[in-house]
Amino acid sequence: MSDRESVITLIERQKKNPKRYSIYVNDEYAFSVHEDVLIKYRLLKGRLMTPAEIEEISVEEERNRARQKAIRYLGFKPRTRQELLRHLIQKGFEPSIAEETVDWCEEQGYVNDRQYAEQWVRERMHLRPRGRYLLKQELIQRGIDADTAERAVHRLSEEAEETAARQLIEKKYTRGEFDDRGQFMRKAGGFLQRKGFEHALIMRVLREMESDYISKSTEKD
Repeated sequence: MSDRESVITLIERQKKNPKRYSIYVNDEYAFSVHEDVLIKYRLLKGRLMTPAEIEEISVEEERNRARQKAIRYLGFKPRTRQELLRHLIQKGFEPSIAEETVDWCEEQGYVNDRQYAEQWVRERMHLRPRGRYLLKQELIQRGIDADTAERAVHRLSEEAEETAARQLIEKKYTRGEFDDRGQFMRKAGGFLQRKGFEHALIMRVLREMESDYISKSTEKD
């Protein structure tokens, strides 16, 4: 088929998705596009099409489809850049298209790893408190780079971290539960360490709380 023979002979709105259109070239189905692509390329009945133009439209349609997919995915809850990129590739988009789409989402403000990290720390400390170390590791696991994660956790005040550690002890253990100081320090200290708190903070909190959690009937003078 020569360039001159390629002409749009029919454009049909799809019934299942009114925002998509089926394009027929020389009375044969050629491709389908989103209405945004239809408008951008001014696809009208009778328009002549070259193979290069059809290829360009195909790439733009794939780009548009990736953006639509990304927006839907981000609509459920905030995502990191890495989570979005992984999702798009899993959905079958070429890495170059996926990367370009994530860049576009960042430009539009739909993806912001710094805001995501700061929000994650706030929500985590409210619902499931952790120490700075574990919070940072969780952020990195979600695709936040180490520097951004570090800045986010260091916005957390030492006072807030100590309060979280105390609340975890209060939730985990019953007052007067331990036979002696050594037992309390080992068990409660190990528990807080597994929650990502630093040693100095753990010791400070446990010293403040030990008298309430050691059984008075077994205390020695």
